[in-house]
Amino acid sequence: EWPSAAGPRIVSSLLVLGLALSSACGSRAGSTELDGPNLLLVSIDSLRPDHLGCYGYRRDTSPVIDRLARSGARFETAISTTSWTLPAHAALFTGMYDSAHGLVDNGLSLGDRHRTLAEVLREHGYQTAGFYGGPYLHPTFGLSQGFDHYQSCMTTMADDTGGEEVRQQSRAPIGASHRDVTGPRTVAEFGRWLDGADLQRPFFAFVHLWDVHYDYIPPPEFAALFADPAYRGAYDGRNFADLARARTPLAQADREHMVALYDAEIRFTDEILGKLLERLEGAGLGASTAVIVTADHGEEFFEHQGWGHQSSLFEEQIRVPLIVRWPAAFAPRVV
Repeated sequence: EWPSAAGPRIVSSLLVLGLALSSACGSRAGSTELDGPNLLLVSIDSLRPDHLGCYGYRRDTSPVIDRLARSGARFETAISTTSWTLPAHAALFTGMYDSAHGLVDNGLSLGDRHRTLAEVLREHGYQTAGFYGGPYLHPTFGLSQGFDHYQSCMTTMADDTGGEEVRQQSRAPIGASHRDVTGPRTVAEFGRWLDGADLQRPFFAFVHLWDVHYDYIPPPEFAALFADPAYRGAYDGRNFADLARARTPLAQADREHMVALYDAEIRFTDEILGKLLERLEGAGLGASTAVIVTADHGEEFFEHQGWGHQSSLFEEQIRVPLIVRWPAAFAPRVV
């Protein structure tokens, strides 16, 4: 049963949740394979829950996520283990706090001794596939453990990029990955994999959507939804890490413009999520797939004299959304 008591929920992993969902339908006779649902885990990088309609935001940034929330379980208070991508995903995959899994620096890789969600589900007969759009999900860091198929959706870094080059790119405060737009390719790669999957067996698919992460350079039609057309300031959402490093306070109009571009990236990514779900529905898998949407961390807009993330543990950087929809198993609710 889902917990009914109010109060904070710490999200260090979906390992238990994934196994609970997959085991709910039991095992095949004489087999360790499970008859559970397909599992689609979507991690939207840098996504603050209080910028989503289903968490009370004033702008219409998230119609797809809001529909998921209305038809599933929305967790009001979900907290990441940290405020940056690499250790947060290691915690998500292993069920361990950062101090236990140890992947707390760019120069490290997740050890083989740690069992991941993908490894456990594969042992139970699941097909496993991962699709990532940002550098810290690259196999160099060990987060590909347990995936039969693990696909880069970046245009700036391929799967076979050397480890040191990956680390240099991920360290770069103004890196090519910050300007990358990966959502459309993610949809294409996920669809290509789904077309070739054995739909007689359950699958676990992990999808990392990157475009909400700075730089804030949404397609113009999305920027036009929220940005003030009269804005003539100096900030266009690019080279955001310079602003973060300098901890520069901005005039109100500049800050509002930056937030509007961030919101536009959310709306763009929400549409990408909708296209992923359309692929599931088109394959007849909507009812048999448990969809889990969350994030690795949030984003600060100078609420505590900082910008971006990986600089504090205030709520705007570590609170994340968590929405789970599985129509066959439970009715809509807020936890």
